Amino acid sequence: MVVLHYEEQIDDLHPPHRQRADNPYIASNTHGMEAASGTVSTVHDRLDAILQCVNIFNLIRLFNPPWPGRNDDPARACHYYKYNFTSLCTLHTIEFRQHNGTFDPQKIKETIVFYLTFVRSCLVRRLNELCWLDNGSEPIHTFVKVIM
Repeated sequence: MVVLHYEEQIDDLHPPHRQRADNPYIASNTHGMEAASGTVSTVHDRLDAILQCVNIFNLIRLFNPPWPGRNDDPARACHYYKYNFTSLCTLHTIEFRQHNGTFDPQKIKETIVFYLTFVRSCLVRRLNELCWLDNGSEPIHTFVKVIM
């Protein structure tokens, strides 16, 4: 949920071709979530949509809804989103797809450290501690300072 809140700021950390809305391989999970469940414009709306999921398949369809013309089967959910939840059923993983492919060890390390720190911080915080995001005014660099 935090990565959805900071989606635009995280986009700014990537080269332009990895942040464009028209890149079909890294679609916006926020836009997908809005399409799947209606209006989810605030953190509380997103949280409500998540809490309404009764199983992992509902969660996958919420974050990675099938594209038009695809079957509504959760196994057919689209994996071309920035954060791919479709592997939760089979591999028990979430794929972070937005980063640029590289062989540069330093860039690989920076990407891994950023997302691991992000995920770890969210895991140790209580749900009500994350609700401060709802004011929409907290810049990502402040959040990163808190988690690092």
